[in-house]
Amino acid sequence: MNLSAIDRLTRMIDDLLDISKIEAGKPGLVKTAFDLVGLANEVRALFRAESLKRGIPVRVTSSCDKIEVDADRDRIFQVFANLVRNAFKFTEKGEIAIALERRGRLAECTVSDTGKGIAAEYLCRVFEKFGQFSDPAEDSEKGTGLGLAISKAIVEIHGGSIRAESSPGRGTTLRFTIPVSGH
Repeated sequence: MNLSAIDRLTRMIDDLLDISKIEAGKPGLVKTAFDLVGLANEVRALFRAESLKRGIPVRVTSSCDKIEVDADRDRIFQVFANLVRNAFKFTEKGEIAIALERRGRLAECTVSDTGKGIAAEYLCRVFEKFGQFSDPAEDSEKGTGLGLAISKAIVEIHGGSIRAESSPGRGTTLRFTIPVSGH
């Protein structure tokens, strides 16, 4: 078994454990104050090898140098990683962009890609557990179909919301909000 297969199996097991904890009402959050911009740059660094290998840059932009939030750092990192991982799955060329903006009491976080997009009939179901919306004839990496459901649950546990926007052939944007520090 190669390292890629081991990584996939590890993610699948972690996803199943995470969804079980969340559904049991025991997500085990450890909230601390941290900078969301710094975290987004760490996520970009995590995907650096994939980015170089595939020629798909991951950009991070922010309306502020620093956006402080009180949240579970590891869980918010997990949300970003899930969204960027999905973007890589469905993007053959172009780029992936992480954008951060402070909007009053909320931090708005966006992960956009220039991938194949999601058909309108599936868009309302992207956050459902075990959702798989790619063409079965395609040879793309398959996951558990839990990443977006877990991401939605994590965002909502933090008092935020998440939504998807997409057009076939024009890419997908996943946008979530979480409260900034002090709110």
